[in-house]
Amino acid sequence: SIPILEGMFLAQYLEVSGAVRYSDYDLFDDTITQFGLNWRPITDLLVRATVSEGFRAPTIGELFGSAARFDQTLTDPCSDMLNLGQSQATIDNCIALGVPADGSYVQFNPQISTATGGNDTLTPETADSFTVGIVYAPEWATDASWSSGVELEVTYWDHEVENAIQAFEAQIQLDGCVDSGDPNDFLCSGINRTPSGVINGFDQKLTNIGGIETSGWDINLIWTSPEFGIGQFVASWYNTILDDYTEILPVSATEFGDLSREGTENGDPERAWPELRSTFILDWVRDEWSAAWTVRYLDGVTEGCSGGAETIVPSPCSDVSGGTNELDSVIYNDLQATWRPGRFDDNLDLTLGINNLFDEDPPACFSCALNGFNGNVYDLPGQFYYARLTYRR
Repeated sequence: SIPILEGMFLAQYLEVSGAVRYSDYDLFDDTITQFGLNWRPITDLLVRATVSEGFRAPTIGELFGSAARFDQTLTDPCSDMLNLGQSQATIDNCIALGVPADGSYVQFNPQISTATGGNDTLTPETADSFTVGIVYAPEWATDASWSSGVELEVTYWDHEVENAIQAFEAQIQLDGCVDSGDPNDFLCSGINRTPSGVINGFDQKLTNIGGIETSGWDINLIWTSPEFGIGQFVASWYNTILDDYTEILPVSATEFGDLSREGTENGDPERAWPELRSTFILDWVRDEWSAAWTVRYLDGVTEGCSGGAETIVPSPCSDVSGGTNELDSVIYNDLQATWRPGRFDDNLDLTLGINNLFDEDPPACFSCALNGFNGNVYDLPGQFYYARLTYRR
């Protein structure tokens, strides 16, 4: 960390920083670097930027973990291939993969068991990251009648991950295998069929996919009130705007394809990429008492609408012709109150809280396989109450 300038016109402070790290494992090694800049042109404003490389070695579990079963909802392109209008190229590829040529194979179960486990041929994930942003904390908002401090933080971030470690999305792997028609293609590796064409084995080892490219903005605003007679307030507003989230996936042994995820719901397994996540927190403190009100907002996302939902009359899909369904945006409200009695020298806290105060249900998700909603992104249905007693010595 090297200070360059200080106390000059348009350079109250200027600092550059750098770092280098070398990692040596039995299976691989790597060197990464990072460069940073902190520039305060005036007292109220800080400009900062970083350019860095990332490196993450596979964990022992990712390398050598045993397989775990998961039943995924999949559509086999080879099912009833003669009657569903499949192209001749697809029919020929299905036959090459062991599906009976008479078209007698029909997928009888929409759920196919897949097994995801470790892979000792994994290589490390690497990344290139760039961030630039400002922090504005004006002096005129300090010790004012309405404020004892205001801070605005705006950051742009861009990350590119290569050799990202994850299992293929099963439907993409199955579609790619059928598109290749080559039982020796790496996308077909681990997909086994019975003589009647039924998939009776689907091995989804972790692998190094092509990569992930993502970019967006973090915009945060924090206001601290003066000490009023009723107490002091702090209002914090945190926002993440997702501009781009693209997975780069192999579609054959030699070709890669881009899959844009921003603003979508994956469904099975459940993942979603809202283009806006926003959290507002209002804290209040007075003597031994404090409380917090939190409002959480998740932007709406779009899913593929299939699996029978599109055939219902009237269809629950919001866009039947486009084959999609919109999951509405959601707002959650949480409350929390804490009592810290002074007679215990501030060592004792009693906290009571409730999450999802207004009992907001998660949006219905037709592509989600298990519960009809995405429990990884949205709260479970219902209200959640809690009490916590903390004692510090």
